[in-house]
Order: sequence, then structure tokens, then C-alpha cells
Amino acid sequence: MAQAQPLIEVLRRGCNAFIQYCNERSWCQKLLEIIITVTPEDETHGVNHVLRVTCLATYLATIEHADLDVVIASSLLHDIGRPLEDQINVHHAIASGYVARLLLDLVDFPKDKIEHVINAIITHSFSLGRSPSSLEGLILSDADKIDALGFIGVVRALANGFKTGRGLKGTLKHYHEKLSRLYDLIRLTSAKRIARQLQDDIDKFFREIEQVYTLTEKILRGVKIDYEKTPIHSP
Repeated sequence: MAQAQPLIEVLRRGCNAFIQYCNERSWCQKLLEIIITVTPEDETHGVNHVLRVTCLATYLATIEHADLDVVIASSLLHDIGRPLEDQINVHHAIASGYVARLLLDLVDFPKDKIEHVINAIITHSFSLGRSPSSLEGLILSDADKIDALGFIGVVRALANGFKTGRGLKGTLKHYHEKLSRLYDLIRLTSAKRIARQLQDDIDKFFREIEQVYTLTEKILRGVKIDYEKTPIHSP
């Protein structure tokens, strides 16, 4: 089993490395400005998620000796097409690939690396079910999964559950179908070191919530209460 590594320390190192790298490249500064401007500030797939994934991926890229241009660009752009998903009925990873191509040309990103960025974006998503075919794609995929774990993952899952209307019951289903499996789906050993404790944290939270929720559900199924006819007594 990989030794757990504290998330906050990883994020601190990754963000510092990202900022330093980005400050030395005009394409990165332009792209970051675009992302901050157009990405919504929600708790699920908003700008904070994008920046955390970018910092995580930058950290992993330095350990794995990956192409930082490709890793940083694909991380910043991996959810850029998400607002279009419902409008054009295309999976957000595919839509993000289309939008990314336009923006990479716009900011003068190295042309010989654009296809590598697109490939990493298209293969990063859990729900699309495609496997990354490059080291940079693996890094983005693992970083995105790490941000769905731990206490940040709890906040994101609950926020998305109530935003989409599936509520707590639907969120528990989402936990069992996806979140409970993420550690096993993470490929890189360096990423597993980060994810180990985070998987334990989110498991503990949802298992306890499920036990409490199940108890009250049993009461509701066993005792039907007509709330409109039940008198309310003032103390």
C-alpha cells in the first residue's frame, strides 16, 4: 500500500510550481486569465476545482517528469466545455477538447503539442470511460479523481447532489457508483500516495451518513404520518 501524503502540502508545492512556471510563459498567463474570467464559481466544477486540479497535476508532472506545457494546458482546459454539455448534447470532455483547440491557437500555445493536450482532455473523464494513452493524460485523470476525494470531495458531492436535485439519497448512490471506487482507478503510484487518506476520509463520511439516513428511512417506511392532520402543540 502506498504511503499517504498530506493533500495541503501537495497543493502548496504544486501551486507554487504552477505559478512560477506560468509567470515565465505568456501563453499560460493569457490562458489562466481566460479561465478565471469564463469559468463559473460553483463548488462542483468551478474555477476553484480547475485550479486545484492544475496544482495537483503540476505536482505530479514534476515527479513523473512529464511535459509541463501539456499537463498545465490540459488541466486548465479540462472542464472548459462543461457549460456546453447540455446545450449541444455532447459529453463535456469532448466539448472541452473542441473549445481547447480554439483557445490554444488564440494564446499561441506550441502548435506541435496541441494534439497532446486535446488527447489528455478527452481521455481524462471517469464518466466518458476512455483510458488515457499518455503520461500527461494519466496525470490529468488522476489529479481530477483526487479532487473528488477527501473533505473537498464531500463538499463537491453534496453541493452537486442538491444542485442537480438528486438530494442526499442520490448522492449516496453516486458515492457507491463512483466515489467509493476512485482510489482503485488511480493509476500512478505518486497519485495513490496522495489519494490513500483522502479515500479513507470520504468513505468514513458517507458510510456514517448512510447509517443515519437508513435508520430514519426505516421509520418513514414503517410509520406513515399525515403531517397535514397531525396537530401541532405549542409548548
